[in-house]
Amino acid sequence: MPARKAISSVFSSLIVVAVTLSLIPPLMIYFNQANSSELNISNNMYREEQNMLLTKISLIDTGNNMNQLYIYNYGNSAVNISKIFINKVEYKVSFSLPENGMVKLSSLVNFSKNVNTVGICANGNLYVFYVK
Repeated sequence: MPARKAISSVFSSLIVVAVTLSLIPPLMIYFNQANSSELNISNNMYREEQNMLLTKISLIDTGNNMNQLYIYNYGNSAVNISKIFINKVEYKVSFSLPENGMVKLSSLVNFSKNVNTVGICANGNLYVFYVK
């Protein structure tokens, strides 16, 4: 009888080791995927922050006439303008403003009413300006 007990304890130890070893690959795959998705999220957030810091635009009002509003890019890279919001009305545009470039707002969008707010979607970020 003692020999059988010794054999069963060896088998039970082997079964525990086999189960433990069989769980290693799925756990490694899971943790590797979790780590790589967190890394991708971090990289995307870094790119968005960098894009926001590099995009430097301003709205310049040169007179009393609302047709004298200019968009000025004072950054070191081109700015891609995809949408312009004037008083909560959306206008879709496709315009690339080069570095140190300036464009008249009325050349991109036709508007006839007084302008209170201007939103510019540039490089995927929304910049809001208030006009006096």
